[in-house]
Formats: sequence, structure tokens, C-alpha cells
Amino acid sequence: MVDSAPDYTIPFQYRKVFTPEDCSQIVQTFKNYDKDQNKTIQGKEFGKMMKDMGYGVLTQEQQDAIFKKYDRN
Repeated sequence: MVDSAPDYTIPFQYRKVFTPEDCSQIVQTFKNYDKDQNKTIQGKEFGKMMKDMGYGVLTQEQQDAIFKKYDRN
């Protein structure tokens, strides 16, 4: 979900969906989980990240669906 720019910019198509506050929270949370700072996050970390952002516990199927829709890799 996060662009490869050094400042972790949210791509335009996602900025149309999320509020500025959501974008800020997504970037900050992503940075917290991107331990090696390579601007990627592993699937197993994604569920914890979403839970920490207040989206509750996601099933593996829900995580997979989100990754399939938004993952650029």
C-alpha cells in the first residue's frame, strides 16, 4: 500500500479512499512494522498491523484478499 518513495508516500489512488488522518496513521504504522526499512511488509506482519490500527482480527482469507487487491509485488 505504500509507495517506494523515501518518505513512504501513499499512492494517489489510495489517498482518494483514505482520509488524511488515515493516511498518516497508515504510514506511521507501516514504518513501525518495516523493521529493515525496505518499504515492504510481510503478510504475517500485516494482520498484526491492521489489528493495531483498530480493524480487529482479520482471518487469513481477509488478509489474503487485501494483499491481492493492494500489494504491488
